[in-house]
Amino acid sequence: LVKCQCGKEDVPPGSRSSCEDPVVLCGSVCDKELNCGQSEARHRCKAKCHEGPCPPCDGVTSVLCRCHAMAKDIDCKDLTGNPEDTKCQKRCTKKRNCGKHKCNQQCCIEVEHICPLVCNKTLSCGKHKCERLCHKGHCPICLAASFEELHCECGKSVILPPIPCGTRSPDCSEKCSRPHPCGHAPL
Repeated sequence: LVKCQCGKEDVPPGSRSSCEDPVVLCGSVCDKELNCGQSEARHRCKAKCHEGPCPPCDGVTSVLCRCHAMAKDIDCKDLTGNPEDTKCQKRCTKKRNCGKHKCNQQCCIEVEHICPLVCNKTLSCGKHKCERLCHKGHCPICLAASFEELHCECGKSVILPPIPCGTRSPDCSEKCSRPHPCGHAPL
């Protein structure tokens, strides 16, 4: 080693004859740049020349929240670099992409506000619900299908499966042979 641990003073020649000899400490303030403080004015180590990493800073750093709505003073020793630690309490009032719901996230930094809710409106078939995420405009057609034959009232005309949901019974051109509940003959 040619310098002391803080790098300010030269080590006098011959003061260390072996790597097992104690490391030279000059007694000056370390003054190494720390990872806290504002980027243009980082805090510096106030400890005397020392071995190993610098001790935690006893200062305070003003940190902007994620959405930049407010600044928060945090003890340097408590800085973690985790963005969750600097969330403010402000709720986002922007509309989600569906145009119906508000974002309402705390300290929101999203550019596109995608609605996480399921649409759940009844589809045009009248039987099934829309399973897409909440959206603008009309829901898609129902893609469900039946795998049972669909018959006309008398059973003579048939549509074979698969049958798209919402398909009506087939028109029948046959003469109806089904008896009426009143007892009159079919027409």
